[in-house]
Amino acid sequence: MKILAAILVLTLIPAAAFGAKKKTDQSHEPSAPHEITVQTPDGWHLRGTYYPGKPGSPVILLMHKLGSERSEFTGLAKALNARGCNVAAYDARGHGESTQLDGKKVTYESFSDNDFENMTMDIAAVLKYLHQKGAGFGPIGLVGASIQSSTGLLYAAKHPEVKALVLLSPGLSYHNIDTTRPMKEYGARPVFMAASTEDEESYETVKRLEKIAAGPKKTVILTDAGHGAQMFQKDPKLLGQVADWLTANLK
Repeated sequence: MKILAAILVLTLIPAAAFGAKKKTDQSHEPSAPHEITVQTPDGWHLRGTYYPGKPGSPVILLMHKLGSERSEFTGLAKALNARGCNVAAYDARGHGESTQLDGKKVTYESFSDNDFENMTMDIAAVLKYLHQKGAGFGPIGLVGASIQSSTGLLYAAKHPEVKALVLLSPGLSYHNIDTTRPMKEYGARPVFMAASTEDEESYETVKRLEKIAAGPKKTVILTDAGHGAQMFQKDPKLLGQVADWLTANLK
């Protein structure tokens, strides 16, 4: 009789009760990515893709090279998100879907050196947007390719909340943005740099910045691998190295 009673009790428990337990177990799994629109203080409308991660996990911004757009970082975004990170990849001002400035279409081809330097405002605007939308995340990491390795370094040098930085094919003075001074200001925080030998300017820049960097540093030099995120296609292991390095340094 006791066995029969136990069976009856289990039978009467709603199936939803078991479903609720399952839902709780999955509550920390990354959600599906979704499109975002961010307005900068100086009038740009930026389009991006946000990959929500686990609550309290790092937030990492992915910033494409000159003349490209956010899709070049889709693979890295997914790899980081699978590791629980909150990831935002966006089209920089004047690129991709981010060409609206105060209702007018403006592209990077018309930019001055100062306009490129102002891409640091994109970084600040995207981070502010994510905070306002209630994204609960931890330390901040930046990944910049080509010109946006310069703007990423500029921003990180002035914002200690950036705890890790990845520079893909950096330059010493892309569009007259000096990177030696901000690397000194970046201090003892960790930096990851990668370049390909035939990309002579970036290769020489990595060697120069490596000497200046005061904190933990990792350098990867490839051959015939292209520029910026193109290097992931030549050497897929690089993508995994970047993802593992970021998650390890943003704990």
